[in-house]
Amino acid sequence: MMLHLHLTAIALAFVLFLITYFSYKGNPTAENRRAFILHMTLRLFYIIVLFSGVMIFIQNLSIIGNISNGHMMYGLKALLGLGAIALMEMTLVREKKETNVQMLLIIAIVVIIVTVLLGSYLPLGVL
Repeated sequence: MMLHLHLTAIALAFVLFLITYFSYKGNPTAENRRAFILHMTLRLFYIIVLFSGVMIFIQNLSIIGNISNGHMMYGLKALLGLGAIALMEMTLVREKKETNVQMLLIIAIVVIIVTVLLGSYLPLGVL
């Protein structure tokens, strides 16, 4: 059950990230209420993704501990996930401040894709 919540929250967070990014891009002023509400909703999904990821990790600790060298990959995936969330947030904040964020956006999307692929590849993943 927690895995479904985690995957759904990841997908919704990515979609909300893109919608929020383009909302700020269209009108980066402080009065952009729609982008502000989307950004706050996205921050809620960050918390849901982190909470569900930690719960999945704790619930499957016995499986993760028995995999030869697999526990390191789960730690790496957790770090990549935190990095992806941090990069998404930095991208949106810099876009809101009207600074150049193309490279940061590309790095954020690459880290998100690598994190999802690594999560799918691991034994608890969907592949």
